[in-house]
Amino acid sequence: MWADIAAGQQFVFGYGPMELFNAMGLYLVLPVQYGSVMAAKQLYGHYQAAIERRGYFPSLSSYESLPLGYCFEPDDRAPYGGLPKPAAIFGGYMQEPGIYELYAREFGVPVLLTDDPYRQQQIPDGWWEGPEWRDPRIINFSVSELRTAIRLLEQLTGVPYRETELRELMMRANEMSKYYERIVQLGWAGGGPALFTATDAYSEVAIFETHFGHEWALDHVKRVHDEVVERAADGAFAVPQEHTRLLWGGTPLWFNLGFLNAWEESHGAVFIETMYLPRAKRLIQDPSTDALRAAFLRRHMKYTGSSPKAAAELIIAQCREFGVDGVVLPARAATRDTVASSRYMALTLKQAGIDVLLLDYAPFDSEAWDEESMRQQVTIFIEGIQAASTRN
Repeated sequence: MWADIAAGQQFVFGYGPMELFNAMGLYLVLPVQYGSVMAAKQLYGHYQAAIERRGYFPSLSSYESLPLGYCFEPDDRAPYGGLPKPAAIFGGYMQEPGIYELYAREFGVPVLLTDDPYRQQQIPDGWWEGPEWRDPRIINFSVSELRTAIRLLEQLTGVPYRETELRELMMRANEMSKYYERIVQLGWAGGGPALFTATDAYSEVAIFETHFGHEWALDHVKRVHDEVVERAADGAFAVPQEHTRLLWGGTPLWFNLGFLNAWEESHGAVFIETMYLPRAKRLIQDPSTDALRAAFLRRHMKYTGSSPKAAAELIIAQCREFGVDGVVLPARAATRDTVASSRYMALTLKQAGIDVLLLDYAPFDSEAWDEESMRQQVTIFIEGIQAASTRN
């Protein structure tokens, strides 16, 4: 992809219904994913400092804003040699619209913002598995905005949108979702030790989040599925002596994923995740009538619902389904909005009898990370769970 972009192929920087961009043959580079690579390469402090030199507070939604550090002060340390100029900035499903306006200003390109109303009054119990519950007025409004954005994208890039191509891609995306769902059921819901860990699942995120519907991506997930089936048949568990199963309940620790594997040998403790692969079943949408509407609905309110209460209910259900003994939640989280949500979720989980640890981390911030302290906190948490299990 990066070679194509370097050779002049147009791309869009931002966030939106990825299947739409895939169907149009336009690369979509997400600030979140580019920022994740920055964090993985231990460049958080370098680019966050550039942002703060411009006068922005550290509490700016760094999960979406870290690449601004490169835009403000370009250099050759950035992943893949830096960010070329995109055809446009696209903002949808976003936390902070102002960040996308800053990207557009720095690149000197148009910005297309589509609203995604993310709150609604009534959310039914078991929202993640029941019939359609989202307000049709919100859906109709948002899809109409997408249609306007498509017309602008066509003008800016010269690339046409074809409903037929999106429909075909969505059908493959649905097939991929079914494979991912079976992978999760085999790997974590079988009653025995886990077949793979959260770290293994996070290695799928780039494909899971941005490449749904490509034929090569479908081939890939089939191979992953076959490998998990083989592991199940062979009893090739991630940690054969698994004693404790923990759920990493927030955004991944992108700059230090190995942290999650630290207690596998010493304590028989395995982390699984909630943000990505377990969401696969909720992504399936019928594109036969309106493919664009289906593409929007795949992601609208499908991460954790649309409220802290909805998110907490989902995690409680996952804990029961996957046999989770305790949950780790971020005290600082990815955005300002999710900090309050995380604390509410911790209280709700404790009321449901689930052990919770609030860990003071943010998914990119390697500068504030204290490895020794974090390991000590998690170790105490695991040993407390195991001691209580022994007493019972």
